[in-house]
Amino acid sequence: MRLWPFTVPGIPDELFAKGTVPMTKAEVRCLVLSQARLSRHHCIWDVGSGTGSVSVEAALLAPEGRVFAVERDPSATDLTRENLIRFGVENATLIHDEAPGCLRELPPADRVILSGTGGRQREILAALCSLINTPFRVVAVTVTADGVGRFLEVFEESGYRNIQATMVTIARSEPVGPVKLWRGLNPVTIISAERGGET
Repeated sequence: MRLWPFTVPGIPDELFAKGTVPMTKAEVRCLVLSQARLSRHHCIWDVGSGTGSVSVEAALLAPEGRVFAVERDPSATDLTRENLIRFGVENATLIHDEAPGCLRELPPADRVILSGTGGRQREILAALCSLINTPFRVVAVTVTADGVGRFLEVFEESGYRNIQATMVTIARSEPVGPVKLWRGLNPVTIISAERGGET
């Protein structure tokens, strides 16, 4: 039996190998993938894959497509590899390299998920415009207020359209003695945008 035999996103966090690398939590993952508007055949770039949780779920949602998980950090690359294997994902390719330089070697993306940019939003978003000549959709994730401002500025300067930012605050119930209290997760902002025609 597959580790996640369902057709919806939201794999529980505890099913992934984690280590010390930050991971996009299950609830946020669902929203990111929803904003990406994936089809079964899409080519997807997950830049800054971290633990690979988004890459795994994207690959499961696009079984006839391809996912390219791009990660520069060696420990994160190892976790992405481990999780791709753990979930039996065969339509994903792990690339241990730095964006945007390595992106020019990839087939054009229909969807780009920016799970992490290392502060290189401007360079990466500009590279996407020059590397992809067909319509595509971008979904960026940031946990800092500064990151939101930078993304919005660069999206607008680079001629992206339908720019939408959504800040998400999630709390989970946790037992504390005889009762359950809400434990808040860090707020996350999800920013989506498009280039070209209909995506």
